[in-house]
Amino acid sequence: LEFVGNSQDYEPSCNYLVGIFDKEKNTVTLREAKVVPLATVVKKNKNTTNKILGEKNFDSRNELGEAFGSKKSKQQIKSRVQNKINQDSVDKVSNAIFDAVDTISATMPSREKILENTLSDRPIPPCNLAAETVKDVYNLENIAPQNLINMLSVKEFMHIKFQADLKKSIDKH
Repeated sequence: LEFVGNSQDYEPSCNYLVGIFDKEKNTVTLREAKVVPLATVVKKNKNTTNKILGEKNFDSRNELGEAFGSKKSKQQIKSRVQNKINQDSVDKVSNAIFDAVDTISATMPSREKILENTLSDRPIPPCNLAAETVKDVYNLENIAPQNLINMLSVKEFMHIKFQADLKKSIDKH
């Protein structure tokens, strides 16, 4: 793509100003700025005349090669003609792909909906994202019921320093 702009034919409905800040003097100077509307142009469509001349030259060379060329050059010409990519068919296929992607993406859920579904399916209890301390992030009752919490004996695990010791302690109970 190429961006092309022309400010000569464009009359804006209002005036635009650009502020220039001078650090040394600590002042702002306002200057009028012209609006330049931009348009995108596909580069391959811009040089169509050169392409047409190139195709005529290519066709002339092929005709000469078929008339006066050797057997090997004739085979090469046939191969090039057969393998030449038709730009119209490529454009049709690419448009079909873009249309299919647009159709599929229109039915896809939004990023927020995907995040909401992912968080709701996780086996993690709800958390308080606005918490300022660690102990306020999770509500203990959302993790385990109070009667189960009362049954836990933490004193047995206080002396454990290594994972192997933890496993032995758990296996005993």
